[in-house]
Amino acid sequence: MVLVGAHYLPFTFLHGMWIFIPLSAALGGCGVAIALYASGSFSLGGWICACILPVFAWIGRIAVAAEDRRF
Repeated sequence: MVLVGAHYLPFTFLHGMWIFIPLSAALGGCGVAIALYASGSFSLGGWICACILPVFAWIGRIAVAAEDRRF
């Protein structure tokens, strides 16, 4: 999750979408928290990541649609 979160951080500047900063922070923070407090669980990170990504995809779609309506 930490690597996936770090992967999304450059998208903030490449695409100019600031929604990638909270996504990167959420994935990285959850990844670190899982590594520190729930390292015995093998699939917990995958399930949490699978829940976070669709939520941010929905938020990003709303943001892009709002921007398209503006022009």
